[in-house]
Amino acid sequence: MIRHRRVHVAARIGCFGTALSGRRVENERADAVRTYTPLAVDIHTRKLRYFVAVADELHFSRAAAGLYIAQQALSRQIRELEELVGMQLFVRTSRKVELTPAGAAFLEHAKATLAALDGAVDAAWRASGVQVTTLTLGFGIGAALELTEPVLTEFHERYPEVRVELREYPFADPSAGLVDGSADLGIVRLPIAAADLEFEPLFREPLVVALSCKHVLATRARVSMADLLDEPIAIGRTADTTWQGFWLLNDHRDGKHADDGSRP
Repeated sequence: MIRHRRVHVAARIGCFGTALSGRRVENERADAVRTYTPLAVDIHTRKLRYFVAVADELHFSRAAAGLYIAQQALSRQIRELEELVGMQLFVRTSRKVELTPAGAAFLEHAKATLAALDGAVDAAWRASGVQVTTLTLGFGIGAALELTEPVLTEFHERYPEVRVELREYPFADPSAGLVDGSADLGIVRLPIAAADLEFEPLFREPLVVALSCKHVLATRARVSMADLLDEPIAIGRTADTTWQGFWLLNDHRDGKHADDGSRP
């Protein structure tokens, strides 16, 4: 039996790297070819923001998830940036991602450039008599995935005077910052224990169970809730008993204790 879950947006009321062999490039300066020439080469600010995200995370998968793009696309953008700059910015191995000395220097100036650009836009709006405001959008792991970018793009087109700040929250906070007030809006999966929230459905998604390929139920095309009641269930730790109870299938147990997989 496959059920569907709704993903909602909620609001508080009132209120690159190319694949490398693993060795660090020793003669970085000798091998570099300066390709950047002002006016002749245009570095899109999106590439700078992507670079900063990877530099902050030092992990392509996490950075890609936070940017709502595929990891391959992010790697391509960083590779193109390196080609434009004419320097290797990251060393990437199978175990870790590191900034090169050139990358560390570039990061400092990239952040300053983006901050100056954002500040210039804000100043222009203020000079026109428009107050620029910041809206913090919280989201949980996974969130709305590929739908996030088009949603934010349309929002910016409608409300250009509002800057949206994205903030990811762990499973420990299913409300994505709404309960403690650190977020103004949140992309959440219900149910959650929170008062004074308004919800707007974004889309429906299938509710699935992840099993070991050796599990007795793994060969089935679908399973029922009853099939899972005697199985240990691994979920994120949270103080939200409503969210926790839903994922532990408590509504289907008639009061029977649920094993959350934490005991030996």
